[in-house]
Amino acid sequence: MTSTVLDPEHHAKLIANLHTYAADAAIDPYWVETSLKTLPISDELLTWLKASPKAVRDHDTKGLVIVGHKKTSDLCSAIAGLFLRNYLRARVVTAIQLADGSPDYWREPTVVIVPNLQAGGASLAPWQALTAQDALMQRALANKMTIIAISDLNDFKDSTLRPVAEFVEHNYDVVSF
Repeated sequence: MTSTVLDPEHHAKLIANLHTYAADAAIDPYWVETSLKTLPISDELLTWLKASPKAVRDHDTKGLVIVGHKKTSDLCSAIAGLFLRNYLRARVVTAIQLADGSPDYWREPTVVIVPNLQAGGASLAPWQALTAQDALMQRALANKMTIIAISDLNDFKDSTLRPVAEFVEHNYDVVSF
C-alpha cells in the first residue's frame, strides 16, 4: 500500500486493520488511503472539516449540510476516510438506513454521513422524514456530528423532508457548491 495520507507510524493500527475499519465505515478502503483533495472541494469545506470535531464538542453546531456537490457518494466516502485517519469513528449511511427506524446504523458512530438524503427532487415518504428527523435529533442530543448531502436547499425545504430541513437549518452549518 502506498499512501500519501497514512503515516506508517501514526496510523499503524488503522493500517493493520484497514479493511475492518473501512467496512465499519461502509466505505471502500481506497477512501481511507486517499486524500479528500483528490475531489472537487472548496476551501470552506476543508476549513469546516478541520474545525468540526471541536465545534461539535463545544456545541457550536450539530453538523453540516453539503448542498449541490455532483459526486456526493465519493465526497462522503472521502470525508469518512478523513475522519478515520483522525481516529474518529465515522460511517456513511443511506437515507433509507437513517429513516428505517433502526438505530443500528447511526447511533454509535461519532460521525454519520448521509450522501443521499435528498437528491434530484427525490425524497422520503412523510413517515420516513419524521423518522429521519428523530434520528438526527437523537444524534444532536448525544452531541454527535451528522453530515448530510442534498442537491438543492430550496427543494429540500419544499419536499416531504420539510421537518428535517427546518431542524438542520437551525442546528447545522451549510456549505454550497
